[in-house]
Amino acid sequence: MSGRVVLVGGFLGAGKTTLLLRAARQLERRGLKVGVVTNDQGTQLVDTALARGASVPVMEVTGGCFCCRFDELLNALHAELTLGCQVVLAEPVGSCTDLLATVVRPLLRMHPGLEVAPLSVLIDPTKDSSKLPEHIRYLYQQQLEEAELLVINKVDLLSYRAPEVLREVRAAHPASRCVPISALTGESVDAWLELVLGGTTAADRDLALDYDRYAAAEAALGWLNCSGSLSADGPYKLKGWAERVLTSIGQAAQKRGAPVGHLKLYLQVAEAQYRASLLDALPEVQWDSSPGAHEVAASRFVLNARVGLEPDLLAKIAQQTLAAASAASGAKLVVEAVECFAPSPPRPTYRLDVAGRSVLPIYRSTKPTEG
Repeated sequence: MSGRVVLVGGFLGAGKTTLLLRAARQLERRGLKVGVVTNDQGTQLVDTALARGASVPVMEVTGGCFCCRFDELLNALHAELTLGCQVVLAEPVGSCTDLLATVVRPLLRMHPGLEVAPLSVLIDPTKDSSKLPEHIRYLYQQQLEEAELLVINKVDLLSYRAPEVLREVRAAHPASRCVPISALTGESVDAWLELVLGGTTAADRDLALDYDRYAAAEAALGWLNCSGSLSADGPYKLKGWAERVLTSIGQAAQKRGAPVGHLKLYLQVAEAQYRASLLDALPEVQWDSSPGAHEVAASRFVLNARVGLEPDLLAKIAQQTLAAASAASGAKLVVEAVECFAPSPPRPTYRLDVAGRSVLPIYRSTKPTEG
């Protein structure tokens, strides 16, 4: 295989998908053919629906992170490059870390013809990581530690604090190159693209990663994916329905003291598509694109929720919320597919240290199953 692969990691809600789709559009304007590979522990992904709706060639790696589904990642990259894509933007699941050892080095060893960009990791500077549960905070910090490019997203929300935040991040992570951007507005995205198109990974750092703590962090969140449709005899306000769904789930989590990794909602009405999200750090629903006051008679949706609740409870809350919001809007709800689970401990297919030696993780207290 030959071509350029750009891996963009970062915690849930950091803005990875928004960045990848904007980057794809900007690269296409430069005359490059671009593909996207999405990734999740489950199926029915908002990210994939968005990419397909934007007419970007997209492949999914589901049922586990890139490291645990390495062969599927290779197949996805091969498919994109065979289509003629010159650049493939790959987004590992937001709870994944140790990417240099489990993804980048194996790629370089098996396919030396690939150009792998410096590993980018997005950070949401509006998120107060000190409020995260201990295991999740550990995972979050490990993600930042291995970044070659530490991409400080959402600078449009920082206003006058941007220089101060940038200084703090640089001081905390001196080995990483810090790049402030706004994926939403496009600010400095071209500058980031120059770095990932013009350089290649050094892959020269090892994480002293405790896989037991890593597994505990992934298992601390319930992962819900749900898709379906809405229809009504008369028009209903889609924006009101969506905001009611997200705020109700967010309030239920807050009431129980549960952290929200992210809540994402994809909406499709004929050829139009919209995305709304809600994070712990932001008290209001955020829209990448909004239906506004537009009223519709039918729509489709995909809901992704990553919340620190037991899966059965999260599924119950989500289904009750969807039903209540639909009834309040006068719309008929049809849930076509739903899954809710806690991820299994990660078991990477390969893990190579800087010297190229195999160093697969050994669990002290948790027997890993394939994640």
